[in-house]
Amino acid sequence: MQRRAAAIYFVFFLVIGVGAYTYIGMVQAPHVSIDAPIEGGANSSFTVDGQEYTISTIEEESGGGGGHGGGGGASIVGELTWTNESARSTADIENGSNVSYQDRTWQVGIENASEITEFTLHEQVNATRVLLNDPAVENETANYQGEQWVVWAENETLREPLADYLPEPETETIALGDTFPYEGNEDAEVVSITASAATVAWTEASDNTAELSEGGNVTIQGQTYFVHFPDNSTAQLAPVYASGQETERSDAFASYRNTLDRQDYFSERKNGLWGITLISLTAAVILLGAAYMPVKD
Repeated sequence: MQRRAAAIYFVFFLVIGVGAYTYIGMVQAPHVSIDAPIEGGANSSFTVDGQEYTISTIEEESGGGGGHGGGGGASIVGELTWTNESARSTADIENGSNVSYQDRTWQVGIENASEITEFTLHEQVNATRVLLNDPAVENETANYQGEQWVVWAENETLREPLADYLPEPETETIALGDTFPYEGNEDAEVVSITASAATVAWTEASDNTAELSEGGNVTIQGQTYFVHFPDNSTAQLAPVYASGQETERSDAFASYRNTLDRQDYFSERKNGLWGITLISLTAAVILLGAAYMPVKD
């Protein structure tokens, strides 16, 4: 009688365990499918409001923990690149600093006033260059009575003090709004002047990058997009917010989040079925083993 009851319970738990295991193999996790206006593989390009963007890379990241999306057991990441041809840069030219202008060195001078609209450049005469360009004199000066003198090349006699020999330094006035070439930027413009510095601004090409990760956000032309990888070689970008809205989620994002919630729910139920399978099969084995243990009279 004991073994018959154990056999019945064995079959009962076995049926439950096998049924749960069979159901695990039959069901599939909800698949993320969104209507994305931007989709492409590695090295593919797209244009938004006249700006060209390139999905430069899509690859599996080692050590990824899986998670949502089409990456399976690995984490899929990518990189978005673009070049801003009209990026604005600025720089401060400090009062008293030396700058290069017209292939010469000048010192910046800014007068402290209630309203400053210009600054002055004072030429820093290069004595060595002047001497080198004059074949009539030696390339080096001589020290005479504590003062530097220019030496005639013909007979190596003193000519005159270096201070008297050098040309009068030039000055240049640069006003607010003037073009002032700065470190190779020929179109730099003086946009502000204070007692401490003059600020110049210019436009130049600027290379930019942004990381693409599953569910992560990226800003494109002022609009926020979220990223989804439907497979290991494709990236999809869709707006987070509805057109013209800053608080209302887009249909694509709502669908994406809803599917992720369903995937989480599916994972919880699947883990529960695994638990039922293991407990049922374990109970069946224990009951069967216990029923056939020898009984002492």
